[in-house]
Amino acid sequence: MKVWAITLDVSTLNSTAFEIYYTRGLQFVDEPAQTKIKRFFRREDAFRSLVGNLLPRVMLHERGVPVSSVKFAKTEANKPYICTPITDLPEHEHLHIGYNVTHDAGLIAMAFEVGTTPDQPWIDSPAHRIGVDVMHLSIPDRFTLQAFVETVGDALTPYEKQTLNPSPPVSSSEALYHFYLIWTLKEAYTKALGLGLGFDFQRIEYDKTKNRVKVDGIILKGWTFDIFRVPDPQGKEGDQGYIGVAAKCVGGKREAVVRRSPQSSDLFSLSIITAEEFMSRALREFE
Repeated sequence: MKVWAITLDVSTLNSTAFEIYYTRGLQFVDEPAQTKIKRFFRREDAFRSLVGNLLPRVMLHERGVPVSSVKFAKTEANKPYICTPITDLPEHEHLHIGYNVTHDAGLIAMAFEVGTTPDQPWIDSPAHRIGVDVMHLSIPDRFTLQAFVETVGDALTPYEKQTLNPSPPVSSSEALYHFYLIWTLKEAYTKALGLGLGFDFQRIEYDKTKNRVKVDGIILKGWTFDIFRVPDPQGKEGDQGYIGVAAKCVGGKREAVVRRSPQSSDLFSLSIITAEEFMSRALREFE
């Protein structure tokens, strides 16, 4: 599993450089995507959407697919997937790619997996069961952590609520991390299923002590969950940055694995670059 994380300083979006990036970048997404991006009232929302649309195009371009040939479709549940006939390229025989894009505040991320072996199991082709979610480790100013958790209480199981209010109590930063770990894991899992908010979050339970995931009370099998962290370049002192979870269905009867992944390993890699670096790279490759 690979994750590309793009950090965005929203205070720079009114600069001439970002206006050029925005205008030129729009040329390389299809008309429906352009229409959707232009509907956003706030420039930061439009720019996040543009980067999210460009991410899979850059990934495919780096694998020899011209940006003009890239095509996407959606499942009945509205999950996007790549429908470009990649296998028409001789060097890409048996190539499968699953991906998912997410964003929060000043971070846009894409998780993807590329498989090239004919016997590699791929679940639910063509969209594949891959999902990712990220959240900034903060709460709105008007809330305490306890009050904030109560606003989303319907998404947590009784056990999860109990673990968020342990005895003896833990530090506020640890409790906040634990809450967003539960939340992003659930989001990543349902996004991988292609269901998103259509799936009752209370059906999913993460046991921090046993590092175990259950769905409908049954231990989940055949999945991996990679936990990653991304610093916030614009964060103030004490800012914890972002937490993210990338989920993938690998099949089989092995109990789901929840791992705190290093930035790079044989099983997971995380690449972090700024929005300026990403846009410059994308335009350079496409033009």
